[in-house]
Amino acid sequence: MDFEIDKELHKNSSMRIVPIALKEYFVNGIPAKETVANHDNIYDFCIRRKSSKDFHYEGVDLKTGNTSVYNKLIRYYVSNTGEKIYKIKNPECTTNAPARSQVEAGEWLCTVCNYLPKSTKVKDCDIDFSYYIDKVERIIAKVNKKYKREKLKDKNQLTLW
Repeated sequence: MDFEIDKELHKNSSMRIVPIALKEYFVNGIPAKETVANHDNIYDFCIRRKSSKDFHYEGVDLKTGNTSVYNKLIRYYVSNTGEKIYKIKNPECTTNAPARSQVEAGEWLCTVCNYLPKSTKVKDCDIDFSYYIDKVERIIAKVNKKYKREKLKDKNQLTLW
């Protein structure tokens, strides 16, 4: 069984943690939650996005309202603190694409890490492991129809008890 963990150089190897966790689950029976939470390579959590010349990316800090402008190529990871990242259509663009769209739909916050020193530790990055676990469990549930995914809790949902 090939999980395409190590991709060719010209291919996008974003979220390498997902195929790693899938392999551990299907080959060794290790739960996705355990593999993701114990993984120690920050680069395996990173996501790379590249837009065409007609777009760029912007990050908005929801607490302060500050906006950061990024180029057409960004690298980030989903974190508990950070900013919402949007793909923004440049003014000169003539396509029918939306003017602004979320890079990660929903309540996910991201931390842009275009420059990430090799000495960076996963434990220092405030990664939102639930995002990656959910990605893995969605795939497992498609393969194994009897698999029960753990429901994600909405960060904005209030509980009564």
